[in-house]
Formats: sequence, structure tokens, C-alpha cells
Amino acid sequence: MMTWYDDLTPCTYFDLDQPHGDKLLAVGWLERGHPYPKGSIASAVQTKLVSLCENPWEPLAFLGWHACDRCLPDGQPDALHADGMTVPMGSENLFVPGHGLLYVAPSLIVHFIAVHGYQPPPAFCAAVLACPPMGSEDYLQAISSNGPTTFAKWVRETPRKVQ
Repeated sequence: MMTWYDDLTPCTYFDLDQPHGDKLLAVGWLERGHPYPKGSIASAVQTKLVSLCENPWEPLAFLGWHACDRCLPDGQPDALHADGMTVPMGSENLFVPGHGLLYVAPSLIVHFIAVHGYQPPPAFCAAVLACPPMGSEDYLQAISSNGPTTFAKWVRETPRKVQ
């Protein structure tokens, strides 16, 4: 069973040592029994979302994974394959910088969109399109500038790729 949050509400999943208030907003934390918006999204948003989820930066890792309770028990995917990219399902989380906040989505968001017709909020879709490339200095700076203060510390500790 997955943790459920209504879209654009504070995501307390990462409040380990202190609450992050409205600096982390949940998107795509779906669970059976809770309604969610359905509809189409622009293919550019979906493609960019898959690329961001392929190997997302995370401030910390949790053990275990979340399963899609709409697909169980037969069709639980372990990964989504699209446009030559592979997104592991249910084991990672995506942080997308917004204006003074971070949107937080489980990697299952790409499955929810592709298979269950989930339609993320327009503000999140705009942030996805504006998001710098995953792991780039611009991305890490956006995370540090827009996220909780503890995230700035974690960004400083993130190993950088040698160019």
C-alpha cells in the first residue's frame, strides 16, 4: 500500500527531523479509494517527466517500495519503458523545483499517467517543463534555492559529475 496525499498538499513523507511545511507539495501520491483527476497531458510533459524519473536526485533513500494498488496482484510493473528510457517503479521519488517550493512525486507517477489516466496539476506540469536537467548544477541550485533548508545541506553533499 502506498502513502496517499491529495495533490498540492504538504508532503510530510520526508519530515524525518523537522517539518517542511509548504516547501514540499505532493503530486501523484495515488491510492485506491481516493479519487484523482483524469485526463490527458501534453506529450512534452510526459516525455520530460520520464527523463526526470529515469535517475532522479533524492536527498535520502528509503528501504522498500510502493506498489500500484490498482494493478495488484497480476499486473504490477517493475519498470516503465518509454522513449529508450527506463523508470524503476515504486522505489524512487522525484523532486521538481517550483517557485519557492518543491513538488514531490513518487516514480509511480509515470505509470499512473500512462496506465490509469492520472492528470497532474497544471502548475506541476509547468514546473516539469521548466525543470533543469536532472543532476545538473542548475537543477541542484534550484533544489537548494526552493526547497527546505535541510535540502540545501544535502545538495552540498551531493557528488558532482566530472565534466
